[in-house]
Amino acid sequence: MLSKAVKSPSGSVWPVGLFINNEFVKSNNTRNLAVVNPATEEEIAQIALASEKDLDEAVQDAVEAFSTPDWRILSETDRGKLMFRLADLMEENCSSLASAESLNAGKILWASYRHCPQKLHLSQSYVWPHWSRKPVFRPVVNIINESGPVVGAAMATHTQISKVSFTGSTRVGKELMKKLTLETGGQSALIVFEDSNLDLAAQRAHLVFTFNQGELCTSTTRILVQDTIFDRFLDALKSVTLKYHAGQPFEEETCLGPLVSKAHFDRVREYVRLGKEEGTKDILDGCMSPEFKKGCSVSPSIFVNGRPSMRVYRDDVFGPCAVVLQFKDGDEAVRLANDSVYGLGSALFIETISRAHNVARRTEAGMVWVNSSNDSDFRVPFGGVKYFWHR
Repeated sequence: MLSKAVKSPSGSVWPVGLFINNEFVKSNNTRNLAVVNPATEEEIAQIALASEKDLDEAVQDAVEAFSTPDWRILSETDRGKLMFRLADLMEENCSSLASAESLNAGKILWASYRHCPQKLHLSQSYVWPHWSRKPVFRPVVNIINESGPVVGAAMATHTQISKVSFTGSTRVGKELMKKLTLETGGQSALIVFEDSNLDLAAQRAHLVFTFNQGELCTSTTRILVQDTIFDRFLDALKSVTLKYHAGQPFEEETCLGPLVSKAHFDRVREYVRLGKEEGTKDILDGCMSPEFKKGCSVSPSIFVNGRPSMRVYRDDVFGPCAVVLQFKDGDEAVRLANDSVYGLGSALFIETISRAHNVARRTEAGMVWVNSSNDSDFRVPFGGVKYFWHR
């Protein structure tokens, strides 16, 4: 398919493959789409149609590109400059763009010229070859073609696509449309750096994974600690946690009440069992509180020596169960924190304000607390990203 191309009366030529990772590539699909000139009803070309595999490759490439420092730490001002650069390229190539618009959509040539510098619609994909000739760094824009039902539906439900913009019929729009607020999973990360106030970090870490019996969407149960202070932090966290005990909810001295139901109690206990089975070391075993012969009270669980692939680390346990992992530097901390389908509220404990801003900016969470956790103010928006609080 790449050996063929669309050629306009003005002489402009465009490949007909998929545009992924800054180059035109072949589709994994054998189906093509006939593009017809509405002025003559003549076929212009057979355009490659994408498959779900092509979609996955395009999404994965874009995700990897956007995770590079070039994009992740790029300021809004510099991103704006890139859009101005794109506008400059459109003006420089206005003739070929206008010709393509007239050939493909039947728009009057002078009208195509007039609108060329003013707007870019995502369907006008022929602008991107001009952009790709002078790339600044790895691109995050990939363009695939599909008639809608297969790849379009897969795009709307893809786990790595955070937002979908749709232009088309009202019928399809109604299938995508639903105004709602979702409150779903949490399981965010609490990150402790070597220059932090260790006692404060341990106190807040304990509070947020045990508060409300761990049945809290903003509970930061994945605790990441810099390797140079790992053992000291564990001692401090264990010491704080042992000061509090489970009890009856109407007793004043109770700090940890029972879980909400027997079914949920069994679920949390199963995760504790899984944690041990998967090879973690428990420094506190979340067993049923011994003073209760009945009920759904459990003691806090703290696991160490785990791996990010373990279910007790990845799943939203929704109970007083924390997993503590080590990291060497800020880059590894961010990678571990972002390795989750959830992204509500993370916390950083760190004294260097410049590093705090750097890490917070790169952390995939709707809220990032610094030297605190779970503070709130009615003037500050509440929400997250990924599989939590899509509005």
